[in-house]
Amino acid sequence: MKRFKFFILFVLVLLFFLTGSFLIYQDSSNKYSKYIKDNTPVSIKDLFKKTIFYVPYSKREIKRLNSIVRELSEENNILNLENVRYKNLENIGKFKKEIFEFIDYRFNSIVLPFYDPKDIYGNKKSGYIENYENKLIITFTSGKIIFLDKKKLLEGKILDYTEINNNIRYNFFDQKIKWTGVKDIIIVDKYLYISLTKKVKKNCYNTSLYKAVLNKSYLNFTKVFEPDECFDLNRNIEAFRYFNGYQTGGRIEHDNENIYLSLGDYNYWKEPQDFNSFAGKIIALKKSNNKITLISLGHRNPQGMLYLKEKNSLIITEHGPKGGDEINLIKLNDNKVRNYGWPISSYGNHYDVVPINNYTKRYAPLYKIHSSYGFEEPIKYFEESIGISQIMKKYQEKNVYFVTSLKDNSIYEIEFDQNFSFRRIINRLNIKERIRDIIYDKDNKCYFLYGETTPKLIYTCDNNK
Repeated sequence: MKRFKFFILFVLVLLFFLTGSFLIYQDSSNKYSKYIKDNTPVSIKDLFKKTIFYVPYSKREIKRLNSIVRELSEENNILNLENVRYKNLENIGKFKKEIFEFIDYRFNSIVLPFYDPKDIYGNKKSGYIENYENKLIITFTSGKIIFLDKKKLLEGKILDYTEINNNIRYNFFDQKIKWTGVKDIIIVDKYLYISLTKKVKKNCYNTSLYKAVLNKSYLNFTKVFEPDECFDLNRNIEAFRYFNGYQTGGRIEHDNENIYLSLGDYNYWKEPQDFNSFAGKIIALKKSNNKITLISLGHRNPQGMLYLKEKNSLIITEHGPKGGDEINLIKLNDNKVRNYGWPISSYGNHYDVVPINNYTKRYAPLYKIHSSYGFEEPIKYFEESIGISQIMKKYQEKNVYFVTSLKDNSIYEIEFDQNFSFRRIINRLNIKERIRDIIYDKDNKCYFLYGETTPKLIYTCDNNK
């Protein structure tokens, strides 16, 4: 009998607790819940919240506060984006003679029109530059493309540009996701090639290559390379968020026969060493038929690439993790697929958030000496991250290259010997902008840089000496 009474009491208490918890989580849209709450004395409700239902009530409050934080965060994000847009509208075309002196050069800069009038999330500051006849083509990460009059810029320091409509800007990626968008551009023959992060299916992305016939009215991009493989936005391993949408690669180069494309690893550790995956690779696509050839593997996030005709080689820059940014040379003469070690070897270290567990030790031990494990050594690495980006030859001198950086806001002038062994860093200039891209205009003997902090076009020419 006592057991039965105890059981009945237990059931009643359990029902009471479950009912109370249910009521706590209901809002005013549930009329039964609302009726009970409205007719329960305030003192009783307060007592229950502080005692019996303290845990479910606290959980509900945490959930409610988190929702408010998310809403306020999104409102703040929108306000920041609007502020960025209006600031850009106010400053477009502002010219500045920079006071930096760098190897006998002075720099000029002019503020670029990256703003998006339609989509507030399309106000993305990153961008890339290309030469096209008497124009510069500037493509912003959002997909906005402008043709800028080079002659008027150099002679009159005037920003005269035309925006060119295209089919990628509002169709190919979700602008709300900050890391999506254009990753590089290059002109090859009559085409403008563009790499971008592409959603393959829900929450799953990769790096793809498209091209459009060059014209000054409308650019219709069609697919060149788009792998079926994609990388899941929500993938986690061993309590660690695995996906990183900023490790996409996407640099494009070319020679007479091939288009070269760098592909990042999206922070997937197995795939860069897997020949069946495109992650962490450099590939060549035959211009005539788009046939794919694997050039190299074991890369993390290749951000810069330059074809060296005299050496028939590619020189690659790529981000390390916490330190260990690399410059690598890929020789193309012997058709050998070279392995650059990531994530087995790296001169960087894991970020503090990465758990050092059996999975990490197995797939990403980050051994320092590459050659000891059968991998290619970088021709130069930086112990501390500079946020390495593009690399460009210094055409006035032999074996000297400009390397730009994002995190360090600088340009490095680096000298190699004739065999591409690192000799020295000649100069480092703090430009006070994240430098995303650099090109050389042989006709005008000018270097053009994309500074994405403002953003602005920075340039220096021989006649600026």
